[in-house]
Amino acid sequence: MYLPQFDNLITGPTREGTLPPGLNTAMPASGLPTDESPDCYGLDITLDGKIGVGTIPSGTTRIAKTVTLDLTDQNGGSAVPFLLYYGRLWNITGLTNSDTSTTLKIGAADYEDAWQMQSTDFSFTDDAQPIMAIVPLGEGGMAVIKSTGSYIVENVYDPRGTQFFRRSNMIQELYAANVAHVVELDGALYVSNANGLIAYIDGKTIDLTAPVRDSKTGFVSLTLKADYINKRIIASTDGENGFVYDVPSGKLFKYSGSSFRYTSPRFHHPLWHEVAVDGLAFIIEHGDEEDGTLTYQYRYENEEWSDETTVHLEYGVGKDVVVREGLAEGRRAYHFQIRITDLSANKRIEEIRAIGASWNE
Repeated sequence: MYLPQFDNLITGPTREGTLPPGLNTAMPASGLPTDESPDCYGLDITLDGKIGVGTIPSGTTRIAKTVTLDLTDQNGGSAVPFLLYYGRLWNITGLTNSDTSTTLKIGAADYEDAWQMQSTDFSFTDDAQPIMAIVPLGEGGMAVIKSTGSYIVENVYDPRGTQFFRRSNMIQELYAANVAHVVELDGALYVSNANGLIAYIDGKTIDLTAPVRDSKTGFVSLTLKADYINKRIIASTDGENGFVYDVPSGKLFKYSGSSFRYTSPRFHHPLWHEVAVDGLAFIIEHGDEEDGTLTYQYRYENEEWSDETTVHLEYGVGKDVVVREGLAEGRRAYHFQIRITDLSANKRIEEIRAIGASWNE
């Protein structure tokens, strides 16, 4: 039985979320909300509520305040490196110039340019791997990072000494192979390892790359930086390829040089009637007064993608325009999907709508 025409949002903002769309390859494409994508990369994440072409943003490397002291008269090295956190010195080299150690040596409070040990050292000897780094986190906490896991030491601002500190057992999922694979943001710890991007927040670990858990190629063991203003974790080895985790939205964004692609969720009728999509509507924002183009493909069910079609985006009066496009082939199916393979610079997609009819037989 023929049912009325429909005009459905397949890409765009809803009450649950807004663009740019986050990557989610683990969930079925037909079950994704309109602000997620089963296959997308190269988005400009500075564009709130829109899809545009961009590259991976830059970030800031974690700063570790260091102090070098001569401890030869204290049975130490001549140029011993210390880290300065919470108004006290910390050492992970066994008071040598550059050796490694499983012992964290902790200085007395308010000694920032002289070594004065307070109370006892902390040894981390669940295994023989040395301490790789220490990173402040939370409110008065310190993460002790090893290649096999991490420990959390709490209450480290207590001036009375280490007997008033508290430390956890080893947290094995918080391991890192390189000190550059660790960063802190808003008191949370983030590590990149072979399991993906793992966070330690409020006493729990979270796999932030779970939305791509079916294939984590390109999402593991990367150098981490942070955008401390926009609250993003930037994971990359070369500044061109990698991904971004946006903390406020909880979305992942993938980058492969200057390449760009956006794929919509697989649209289906809410009651699973067959649909015949015969047209599309693109709501476009012009970021300049020049004309542009948009190139797309579409498919029914899980079939091959259609040939590419290029749509002319003519600049009109005002910033927002609706561009309507008829499909070369319209037929009945249960699923419909579109992907954008090219988009001119300064042209942004605010919505994509599917237009057609449905049947219930």
